[in-house]
Formats: sequence, C-alpha cells, structure tokens
Amino acid sequence: MVAVPIVALAWLGLRLVDEGEQLAVHQVRQLLEDRLREVDGSIVRFMEARERELLRVAEGLPQSPRGIRGFLDGLPRGADVLVVHVDGRVLFPPAGDASRAERELLERTRSVWESGALPTEAKRARSEGRRARDHGWYGYYHGGGLSLLLWRSDGQRVVAVALPRIRLLSELVAYLPATTTGDDGQSRFRSTLVDASGAPVYQWGSYEPPAAEPPRAVVSLSAPLGAWSLRHYSPASELPTSLGGGLGFNLLAGLLAVALALVGLAVFLYRVRTREMRLAAQRVSFVNQVSHELKTPLTNIRLYAELLAGQLGYDDQGDDDDLDGDPVARHLRVITGESQRLSRLITNVLTFARGQQGRLEVKPRVGVVDAVVRDTRATFAPSLEQAGVRVVTELSAPAEVAVDGDAVGQILANLLSNIAKYAASGGEARIVTAQDGARTTVWISDKGPGIPAAQRDKVFEPFHRLDGTLTQGASGTGLPRHRAAAGGPARRRAAAGRRRGGCHLRADAAYSPSRRGRDVQGGHAMKVLIAEDDGHIRRGLKEVLEAEGYEVVEAADGREAIERFEAEAPDFALLDIMMPEVNGYDVCREYQRQRPQMPVIFVSAKSEEIDKVLGLELGADDFISKPFGVREVVARIRAVTRRAYAAQPQPADAEDTLELPGGLTIYPRQLRGRRGDETIDLSLRDVSILTLLHKERGKVVDREMLFNQCWGMRYLPNSRTIDQHISKLRKRVEVDPKSPALIKTVHGVGYRMDG
Repeated sequence: MVAVPIVALAWLGLRLVDEGEQLAVHQVRQLLEDRLREVDGSIVRFMEARERELLRVAEGLPQSPRGIRGFLDGLPRGADVLVVHVDGRVLFPPAGDASRAERELLERTRSVWESGALPTEAKRARSEGRRARDHGWYGYYHGGGLSLLLWRSDGQRVVAVALPRIRLLSELVAYLPATTTGDDGQSRFRSTLVDASGAPVYQWGSYEPPAAEPPRAVVSLSAPLGAWSLRHYSPASELPTSLGGGLGFNLLAGLLAVALALVGLAVFLYRVRTREMRLAAQRVSFVNQVSHELKTPLTNIRLYAELLAGQLGYDDQGDDDDLDGDPVARHLRVITGESQRLSRLITNVLTFARGQQGRLEVKPRVGVVDAVVRDTRATFAPSLEQAGVRVVTELSAPAEVAVDGDAVGQILANLLSNIAKYAASGGEARIVTAQDGARTTVWISDKGPGIPAAQRDKVFEPFHRLDGTLTQGASGTGLPRHRAAAGGPARRRAAAGRRRGGCHLRADAAYSPSRRGRDVQGGHAMKVLIAEDDGHIRRGLKEVLEAEGYEVVEAADGREAIERFEAEAPDFALLDIMMPEVNGYDVCREYQRQRPQMPVIFVSAKSEEIDKVLGLELGADDFISKPFGVREVVARIRAVTRRAYAAQPQPADAEDTLELPGGLTIYPRQLRGRRGDETIDLSLRDVSILTLLHKERGKVVDREMLFNQCWGMRYLPNSRTIDQHISKLRKRVEVDPKSPALIKTVHGVGYRMDG
C-alpha cells in the first residue's frame, strides 16, 4: 500500500527527467549534425567543381589511341582515362600497346572493366526517364581505399576519367577547416572525416577524444562520397544536456529511500522463494530416488514370479476360473498382478509430482486391445473377487492396432478399482470391446448406484472424490456405462485406431523355454552381454535369456561392461543406465564407436521420454522400462535377434541384392554396398532404410513409417534421429551428398527414392 505509490511517483519523476535530458540530447545532436552538414555542403561544391573539370576532358577526348594520348599530353594537369565500348571491350588503353602508366591504370581498374560495370551503369542512367543522364560518378575500391571515375557515354563508348585518391584528398583538404582551428572559443570539439573503413582521413579541432568514446553526431557525405562520413566529438561536460542538480538530488534521495524498501522486500521474498524451491527440489529428488528404488524390487518380484510360473508350467494369460483347483497358480497370479498395479501407482505418483497432471502423453505401439483388457482384468481379479464383483467380458477386438497399452490399461485399472471400492453392491462389472473399421471401442459398466450427471465430467480428474467424508467406503457411487477412452482428447487418443503399418509385436500366451537364440545355420548360440548393477535382475535376465538359447555374459558396472565387451565380442547387449563407474549412455557411446552395427537395448528405471530419445539417438535399438515382465523382454530380444540374423553373411548364391539408381548395388546380408570398384560399409539400419525406400520407390515414405519399420518404435516428433541418420547415410551412398540423387527429401513429410 505504501511502496506502490512511492515507486509510481519515483518512476514518473525519473521519466520526466529522462525525457527532458533526451530532448536536450536530441537538440544538441541536431545542432551538431547541422554543423557537419555545412561541411558536407562545402565538400559537395568541391566535387561539383571536379566534375565539371573532368567532364570537359571526357567530352573533348578523340577517338583514336594516338589522338587520345596527344590530347592528354596537352592537358596542364594530365589525366588517366579509360575508354570502354558499350559491349564491354576496352578501347583505351590498348592492351597490346600500352605504356607503363596505362598498364597500371588497367590493373587498378581491372574489377571495373572486367565486370562490365561502366556500360551497365551508363545503360541504367539512360533508362531513368526524366532523370536520364549521360554522365556520372562511379566508385570502386583499390588498394584499401575508395577511388572515383567520372564517366560519360555517347551511346557507342563510355569514357571514364580517373580522380586519383591522393589528388582527391589533397584538394579536398583545402575546402575543410585547418587542423588547429575550428573551436568556437566557448567549447572544445573534434570533427573527423572518415572513409568507408572507419579510418580517419582528416580532422580538425583541439579536443582529443578517448579511443573508445563514441561520436556525438554522425553525418554521411553526399554522393559520390556516400561511403565516407563526418563525425563530431565533444566532452560530455561541455554539452548542455543536464537539467541541473537540485531536482536530480531530490529524486535521487527519494529513489534511494524507495530502493532500500524494495531491497528489504526483495530479500525477504527471495529467501521465501529460495526456501520453497529448495524444498521442491528436495521433494522431486526424493521422489525420483524412491521411484528408482521401488522399481528395482518390483522388477525382481514380477520377473521371478513369471519365471517361477514358467518353470511350473502355468499359463499367466488364463482366466481365474481355470485356477480354482490350483492355489499355487492363483497365488502367482496375485503376486504378478499386484506388482503391475504397484508399478502403475508409482508412475502416477511420478507424473503428479513432476507437474504433468492433465497432460497424458500417448505413446502408441502395435498391440491387441483384447490382450490389454485381459491383462488388466487378471490384475484386479483378486480385489474384485474379494469385493464380491463378478466380471463379465465380451471381447471382440482381436485385430492389431496402434494402441498405448499403458494408457488404456491405466484407465481400465482406475475404473475397475473404483468399481471394487464404490460399486460392489451391484455385484457385477461388464467389459465389452468392439472394432468397427478404423475405431476400437471399449465399454465398461457396473450395476452400482451410478454417478450424477453433473459430476460425470469429473470422473477422470486425479484424486477427485464425489464424497469427501472420511467414512466413505465401499458403498460410494459406482460408474455408469462409459467409454474407457472418454475424458479428454488424450484419453480418446489412447484407444487409437487401425494400424497403418510397421512391425507386429505378438505376445506369447505363456513363457516357456525355447531355442530361439540359436544361430540355425552355424549351430552357435548368440552371445548377449547383460550390464546391470542389481544382481537379482541380472541373474533373472540371465535365466530368461539362457532359457531362450542365448549365451550370456554378465557385467555388474559400466567399466566391466566395456571390458567384457572388448574381451567377449557379444552379438548384442542389454544395458542399464544408472550403473556405477560408467553410466549406460557412455557405455553405449563406446559400443557405437567400436562396433556401430551391434544392437543395444536399454533396460532402466529411467522412463521419461527424454531418456528414451537420448538412448535412441545414441544408437540403441530399443528401450525397456522397469518394472518389466518376461514376455516383454523376450519379445523385444526376439525382434533384435531377427534383425541380427539379417546381418549374418550368407553364401553368394543365396544372397539377395538391391539394384539402386546411380549404379549402386546393395547386399543386405553382408551389410555392404558397391558402386563400381568402391565398397561401402553399411549398418543394419542403413540397409533397412534403403530397402524400405527401394520397396516404396517413387512414393514418399513419411518419418513415422521410417521410425516404425526401421527403428521398431513410435516416431517422436521432436526427435532429430531420422534426419541425422539420413544425413550420415547420404555421405556413404551418394555421389554428391550436398546434392542427393538417391535419397531425396520431401520437406515436411519424409523421403523418396526415384527410379
């Protein structure tokens, strides 16, 4: 209440003083510029006199070289003349019969006559309508300074008479004040004539300005010396730009008082803000640390539960009705389901803590909506059974679609959880799926009391409760018939549409040992390096991979991961990010440096989009977020294995080839290309990109299709991964990478291969 009026008054006072001083400065500058313009007027008169003098020379110049030389010898002061035909030919001095002085003139004016500047200037001057003229000045630079030519055209030739720089300066000085005079007796100043480079040409006045002092006024000279300027320097103490000290002192005193008050307030607010920021940073750090610590044991619980189920031969995708006589399988299902539920809760806590509430990021992958529904139903089966709710499913969405399974599963999980808590009195919940053309829809309903119409839009708001009493329990309101994709654009997009293209991810019904890791041609197991600092996760992954037929090499930290990589030469690697000694990103960089073709999969509790983008741009092939299940790991590794098989060299008679434009032949199984005698080494992804573009030749392949089919993951709009990779690929396969003829960019869409 007190500070605001004081600050406003101080601001108004300072503004008045400032505007007054600015007005005084402007008026003084105008006065100084007027003085400089008077000097410029003298220079204009000087140049007009020189123009008349040189024009008489140009008008009286004979036609023949001999006549020209005789005419110039008869001039009292001599002259340097250049004659150019309107077609650009130099008529004088003649190239084969030129004196030394004439050759020097030709050399000085080489840039003028070689470029045809004089005929061009004459033609332009004649085409200016009422302002048309047959002569004028032409300036050019030689020897670090401006030189002038006065040209005159008679329609057949252009005569240019030179005004040498030395002569120009020596005669110009006579029109300017003497160097030791020019002060008006009341103030000291310095006026300086500077050329186009800013170098002083001439100066007068007794004031010696400091080297870094800016001029008080600057005026450019009139043509043809427009590149030169006049500058005025004066001591600040001798310029009438101050309004006196009385008002300034009073304002200063007032401002000082206000400043002290504001400083005190600012210090107080800063301390409060700093404390809040420190507490917020501590909370975020605590949440991140705890989330990582929670994800690791959850990964172990889920991983070993699924391993145990696989060893016992249980199908973790079956219905609970089939498990009534097998308590071990039912217990394992509960353990696995609750671990998945806890992982979703951790994700919710992290999302809310990081300020992402209300901004659900959809990350679609190829999947089956019915499988997502079955998984979610199995997770909540124990709690629903305990609450006395029977779940009826009518699943009719078996086709693969682009769906964010986590988002759809989270929505279903929230709805089923609410049914168990608040709608158990209805005794039944129903889940129905359907596919119609490009749309997949999920309905979920119950027989509970229902939700008032005015409250239905708030169902999907985080932590919103219709009844805020502490005694609210299972008898609360239930959920009416709603689409699971309702509640905003993000949730509607989570249900997704028909897949347009890309690789298929097929989840197995149950985990069981196989021999998929074998090299079927050579009989050797593919070697996998697992770099993970948690021993339980590392041993669990080892068990999974060995059951799949892979040979496993273990590393407990980043430094050991690099050492085992160099010693064992694995076929691909699983890398944790947060490892002791050397982090996973740096390990991946070292792998890419030594063997850029080796596939890498990151397995980490760091699951933010920026972490995944960074991993992909470092060269990783996939990213698995903790906690994960056995089926997910196996599916991702099998995909990498299939790509690794394609990289194995085959016999020449079994090798497929791609004939590309420009005489380039690609051998996909050898990861090589040839153009004539040149051999080009390619990575697996290079071959994948070229194969896709060749298959779709003549058509535009958009970035999403490239990312889906060549990276095997969803395209991230902010990622530069594709553009950077295409740029590197062009350097290897294009004859001229700066003008690509093989891989052409279609701006804003993608790339195209013609032919």
